[in-house]
Amino acid sequence: MELMRGLPVKKEWMNRSFGLLMVGRFISQLGDKLYLLALPWLVLELTHSALSSSITFALEIIPQVLLAPFIGVFVDRKSRKLLMVFSDWVRGIIVGVITILAYLGNIQMIHIYLSAFLLATFTLLFDSASEGYIPKVVAKSYLVEANANLTFINTLMRLIGPALAGILIAWIGAAGTIGINAISFILSGMVLSFLNKDDAENSGNKKVNKILEDISEGFQYLTKHEILFPIALFSTFMNMGIFLVQALLIYGSKEILGYGPEETSIIFWVSGIVASITTLLLKPLKKIATKGKIVRFGSIGVFFSIFILVLNESLVTFTVSYTLLLMIGIIVNVNMMAYRQEIIPDHLFGRVMTSSRVLVNVFSPISMIAAGYLASKYSTQLVFEIAAVIIFCNVLYAWFSKMRQIE
Repeated sequence: MELMRGLPVKKEWMNRSFGLLMVGRFISQLGDKLYLLALPWLVLELTHSALSSSITFALEIIPQVLLAPFIGVFVDRKSRKLLMVFSDWVRGIIVGVITILAYLGNIQMIHIYLSAFLLATFTLLFDSASEGYIPKVVAKSYLVEANANLTFINTLMRLIGPALAGILIAWIGAAGTIGINAISFILSGMVLSFLNKDDAENSGNKKVNKILEDISEGFQYLTKHEILFPIALFSTFMNMGIFLVQALLIYGSKEILGYGPEETSIIFWVSGIVASITTLLLKPLKKIATKGKIVRFGSIGVFFSIFILVLNESLVTFTVSYTLLLMIGIIVNVNMMAYRQEIIPDHLFGRVMTSSRVLVNVFSPISMIAAGYLASKYSTQLVFEIAAVIIFCNVLYAWFSKMRQIE
């Protein structure tokens, strides 16, 4: 064994700490994927509004714009293990409160909006801590494999979760289905509490101006890096186009096409099967294509995934589009995460990654709200056309910018 960044690391990607992280993710991701269908379904049951649904999605992105820099500083100073455990337990409490309010018949949209924002905030804290913890226990040469296996868990739960959610919503309602997610967070936190403790920076009581300096350091590293900054810009506009589409998938299935939860869950069930298979291709792809080629060709795939919806709107095209977006997203994101983990210094990792999240998601809430407004005022067709134009321009950027230098 070798010593890497303060924790024992095996040459292989699998070890005790990473194994516990996988188990915790398995438990919490199952609940998350139930929530993926159950929460928007609850919103649509209460409002039947594309705008309300889009606002809920937008509130899940806003913390990544407003709070990410501060969370990045926090992650770089504190034990990432403890932050993951704390985040899981707080998320369990938040989701549990929503479940109780819904069962009592006292649930209002303000409760859902607030819980969506808070849940996204602590999810951001968990994800940032998790991403920074992985390079501490996995050698650099195995980061793609490690991230691929965590992604496999995510996609496997995407296969099981929404399909199960469709059945559970019809059986115990959206509120009961959401309640299962609360239990999964608590159990995940218990599992992750057995992780090896990582070293935290002894920050003491640093002043506000020092915190702002730390945040600025992360932004400066990102914006001055000749590769990371173009990647962030590319991801920004990619998210704009994709979120215009994803904000309307469940709304389109339920309110426009008239399908129930069981039929709507087919979108996630099929995409989960394909995504699970996709994770098995990540290691072979690593041997035959550079990360840069994967990103550039992936951008073309995203364009065609959205263009399908411009041609026709049906449960089949919704399913095909979402499946392709998920499949391509897995391939691109795993490789880009491994690239970032390889080149960003550990003491800056949290700040640089959260700075990137701010830039990447700065327009995403606006895109989601715009999608809901335009769909209500005009049509979903117009939204899909706008998304296709944005992604086409981004394809050109991927092929003719400094992103060509990515190896």
